[in-house]
Amino acid sequence: MSAHSFHIPVMGTGFTVDTPLHVARYGISSVVSLGDDLLLEQMRRYHCERERLPFEPVNPRAPNARVLRTRHYLDVLDRLVARQVADLPATARAGSGPGVMRLPASKCS
Repeated sequence: MSAHSFHIPVMGTGFTVDTPLHVARYGISSVVSLGDDLLLEQMRRYHCERERLPFEPVNPRAPNARVLRTRHYLDVLDRLVARQVADLPATARAGSGPGVMRLPASKCS
């Protein structure tokens, strides 16, 4: 058992759809709401544009369009989290970035 135990509450579709992008790099497990495939498609577009990844929308008339939108979103999420984890040592060495948390200097002598 780990020294620390906590959970991230599930707050609804819009709040948890990209939670792993915020916490996975720190080794924190989370959940993703997969109920709204159209929201997943919008979020995939947003993150692809933000990260300069290719984006092609799923044709709404494609067989299994809902499955494809969900799978493509999870693939992008996996790719971005893997990139964050791989970049973590570099940001720690540089002393800045989302992987580094600055604490106040200790005044213990």
